[in-house]
Amino acid sequence: MAFDLKKLPRLNWADLDETNKVCEGILTALSDRAVLRTLVERTENDPELFGLCEIHELDDKIVLHNDLENGYRIRIRLANDKQYERAHNHRFSFTTRILHGTYYQRWYEVKGTLDENTTLNDISPVCIREEPAGSVFTIDHDTIHSTQTSKDTISLVICGPAMKDKAFIIRMDNGSVWYKVGKTLKRRSGRRMC
Repeated sequence: MAFDLKKLPRLNWADLDETNKVCEGILTALSDRAVLRTLVERTENDPELFGLCEIHELDDKIVLHNDLENGYRIRIRLANDKQYERAHNHRFSFTTRILHGTYYQRWYEVKGTLDENTTLNDISPVCIREEPAGSVFTIDHDTIHSTQTSKDTISLVICGPAMKDKAFIIRMDNGSVWYKVGKTLKRRSGRRMC
């Protein structure tokens, strides 16, 4: 593999403009099929990395590199066909490069505080974007957005360290609210790839 993950620079997620520039170069280099194949095979044979891979309702996540001390968790996101609109934030900031397919993304403005009392009337879209293959974008952990995808969308993601214990989610078709909590052994064991 021509790309050495051990030589990645430390990321400063407090400066998202600079981090976006650095991550765009890294994600472009990692998008090479031979490099990706090598990294996926390495994950398959690495119990620590494989133990971080997850299966979710809307997507699967394959962790390729884990060095949160230096600002990195690199993973592939494989979207499935069970897409629905859910406005949410994240526990961490991240940069994404779309390898295949399209993201249909909405960014929202929220009235009041995000909590279990938030309703659909409190959330309104302020930006609607279509992100085709090749797009790269960085999102702050406090940004409220939704991402739906075209069939078989694949993206490469660099996640920063967690900035909070839980992330807010509201399903836009029925208003149900819940939180995605940080990784716990119990939660991970129910979502691990087998």
